[in-house]
Amino acid sequence: MEEEGVTSMEMSALEAGITDWIDITRFLEEQERCKEGEEHLWKLPHAALRSRAAMAVDFGMQQELYALTDQFDENCAAERANVCRLLLGEADKQVKELTSKRDYILMKNSFRLERKLLAEKEAEREAREKNPPPRLPDTQTLWFTTTPTLSENVLRTILNWTVDETGDIRRQHGVTHDKIMCTELGEDKEEVVVLECCTPEFKCIFNKSTVLEAFKRGNKCPSCGHAYVIHGPQPTGTMDISYDTNHQSCDGHEPFGTIVINYEFPGAVQTERMHTPGNHYDYDSRTVYLPADETGARCAQWLIAGFKQGKLFRVGESKTRHGVYVVWNIHQKTRRNGGFANHGWPDETTADGPGHLDRLVSECTAQNVSLTDLL
Repeated sequence: MEEEGVTSMEMSALEAGITDWIDITRFLEEQERCKEGEEHLWKLPHAALRSRAAMAVDFGMQQELYALTDQFDENCAAERANVCRLLLGEADKQVKELTSKRDYILMKNSFRLERKLLAEKEAEREAREKNPPPRLPDTQTLWFTTTPTLSENVLRTILNWTVDETGDIRRQHGVTHDKIMCTELGEDKEEVVVLECCTPEFKCIFNKSTVLEAFKRGNKCPSCGHAYVIHGPQPTGTMDISYDTNHQSCDGHEPFGTIVINYEFPGAVQTERMHTPGNHYDYDSRTVYLPADETGARCAQWLIAGFKQGKLFRVGESKTRHGVYVVWNIHQKTRRNGGFANHGWPDETTADGPGHLDRLVSECTAQNVSLTDLL
């Protein structure tokens, strides 16, 4: 009678004294999967071993089973060794292939990176050829005289308009009405003016009163948006450019020395383009520092253009001095050191934000400063 949980086949194996043969489990599992009367297949390396194993179990040949166990172990060890060698060979082959691919990819990436760097250098060289860095400014003193009002004569000179006395230009462009005021061109015998920016597409032709009013408020054509260089409300003053004789440098720009710019504005009465026309404003001065290198040269280029066009300063409310004074219209550097927080250097463009040169260009562009005024 079978003991609980133990089959007759397992009992036979135990009685046969082969409990230490670990692979008997494979034989038992195979036996259970076989149909009655069918030959069981034992998963041994060779058919001869399977046959002898079957006989040994059938007749209880214990010694034979022990011998078979040793042969089984030897054959399995040999088979495992062969399998391991095959696997190791395949692994080594794959490693070599992967290594070869990796080396190829690394080499390809290296070539790609090298080509990219060369392309960037070439693009930088071409950009510098198209837009070469300006030379350092000469030691000089520039004068600016404020434009008290944008009168008709002043605007006529700046805009260089053409008067369409005969109406030929209107007929040529097929225009009969002022597109801004929606009135007839030449109504009440008013002069009709044609701006330099007039094209067949935009037809910048207006009554003179429309042009005078538009350019008192801004510097762009009301039709096509072309920007004209119109001097800002900067007060009369001077811009003196020199170099530090002690050869001190701005922080972060050693050892190039320093460009020193002194601005002076005599006190005067405010014109109609200033903060409170008719009121007086006091004398004022500023000192600005730029590195005497490419960055400083580019900054100086914009500042000179801005000063000549009356855009760097204006008369207005000072937040620090609490009154009406000459104040910055475009921000500049008043210290050699201290960094951005203290209006000094260094102040370069980083991942955290633009540097002084980029901000200066942005402010000058917003104020319609044109570098063509330097040519």
